[in-house]
Amino acid sequence: MSDRQEMAECCKVISAYAVRRGIGVKKMVNEFPALGSAKTFIDLRNGKYEGYSLENHLPNYQAVARHVAEGAGSEERYALPAVEAIENALKAVMRSWGLDRVTFVDGESGTGKTTAARMLCAKYGTRLMMVEATEVWDDSPGAFLRAILRAFGVLTAPASKVDALDRVLELQSVTRRCLIVDEAHHLGPRCLNVLKTLVNQSPGEFCLIGIPSMWAKLHKQAYAEARQLSTNRMSERVAVVLDDRAVAAYVQGVFPDAAAAEIKAAARVIRPAATQHGNMAFVRDVCREVEELAQDAVIAAVQRVASRK
Repeated sequence: MSDRQEMAECCKVISAYAVRRGIGVKKMVNEFPALGSAKTFIDLRNGKYEGYSLENHLPNYQAVARHVAEGAGSEERYALPAVEAIENALKAVMRSWGLDRVTFVDGESGTGKTTAARMLCAKYGTRLMMVEATEVWDDSPGAFLRAILRAFGVLTAPASKVDALDRVLELQSVTRRCLIVDEAHHLGPRCLNVLKTLVNQSPGEFCLIGIPSMWAKLHKQAYAEARQLSTNRMSERVAVVLDDRAVAAYVQGVFPDAAAAEIKAAARVIRPAATQHGNMAFVRDVCREVEELAQDAVIAAVQRVASRK
């Protein structure tokens, strides 16, 4: 399939999403800045490619199309408060030209951190890129750098770690990008020192997402050289927690016609059990169990779901 054909397919998927949502082009491009202006989207949708670089626009349109095709609405309910908090933090750091360009996002598993990051990658397109750290890397700088290069679209990385680092710095210097590292609690001191070098020598932003142990690690002696990441290199620390507001946001998405008082009451019942049994996944399962937010029905659903955990 040619780039023009692929762009046409992406525009069809995105347009169908807008129709389902009942939103116009202006609202849609505000929701997904990666699409560019309203005029840009209309021109590309209508096959008017003259004056546009498909090489630059197509990856963004592909990201948005994948996101809406995979059911953006349900994910938005799942991670709404986390999306808002992380997006605000990233917007702030994108305005910085100092060294304070590292954002930490920490929270327990299941609170919506990863889902929020994926949504933001779809929303902002190639302005953000995301890699997932893993313990299999065994704190290898080479593995970390190869993952970053793959996120840039470089499938064959240089054999030398020095050359790989130079290539990443070169790519980061050409276009300012925000690198999101999910599961960042798997990064050891050597990988974090590489990240500190990227902060010092390139203009991009960096977002580390992980469980609370990620933050605790940086205060251990073995991580002393990387500690600057959490001091004068840090822009903000975002703590993602499962509170009544987060639960209520999800419940409201499932039951949009319910009264505010019912939603708040349901959230107060669900949240304590959710923190013990999988966080947002538990909230999702409870919502699937009830047809209305009557207090007795919600309590019974919480008990049924908890008994299966």
